[in-house]
This record gives sequence, C-alpha cells and structure tokens, in this order.
Amino acid sequence: MDNDSFENLVSQWNTLKSSEQRLYDERVMVEQKLLQLVDVKEEGSVTTERDGWKVTVISRINRTLDVDRWEEVKLSIPEKFWPVTYKPTIDVKGLRWLEYNDPVYFAQASKAITARPGKPTVSISQKVED
Repeated sequence: MDNDSFENLVSQWNTLKSSEQRLYDERVMVEQKLLQLVDVKEEGSVTTERDGWKVTVISRINRTLDVDRWEEVKLSIPEKFWPVTYKPTIDVKGLRWLEYNDPVYFAQASKAITARPGKPTVSISQKVED
C-alpha cells in the first residue's frame, strides 16, 4: 500500500491524534504533581531552581466582564480609574456583507484590515454506515 494513500494518511492521523491526547493527559498529570513540589503564586510567574533544573510556573486569573453590570457601576468610579477599555474588533459578518453588497465601502474598510490565511483545521471521524 502507498504510504501517501488517503486511507493510510487518515489512519496515521488518527493514530497520532490518539497518541497526542494520551501524551497531553499524561503531561498534565505530571504537571499537577510537579506543582506540589515547586513555588506557585496566585497570579504571575515564579521560578524554582533545584537539582540542576529550572521550573517556571506562570499562574493566571481569567477575568471576564459583565458589560451590563459594568454599565450600571462605571459612573460611580472616576473615569480616569476605569479598569475597562474597549477594543475595536472586526465584525466578520458585517465585513462579508460589505464585500458582497457595497464594494465601494468594502474597499475603503479594507484599507485598514489585514487578512492572511490561517492554519487549516483537520478533523477526521469514521463515517457511520446507515
């Protein structure tokens, strides 16, 4: 069988994907044990040097904003102390609409937008026969 045949490549991908998940799970388990033996901060990074090894742990606190609640409380805080900023993002649906419905405005908007291809995502599953 040709090593680059569709069937062989799908089989190889599936085997490697399974191994990747198993190895990831094992690594996470080892990391959890290692965290019991090194310094850890609630937030930020800390390095432990021991037995010729250097282990750096970066801890994060994921924060989300309740926009409606922020709108209720923000006026009770002087604006110069607001811990919230708004960042412009591209509305892809609106951009596509412009592209197909108003090429003049799309051309103007495109001057401020850089587009480049992303990495394709591959997923493979076995087809279930009816």
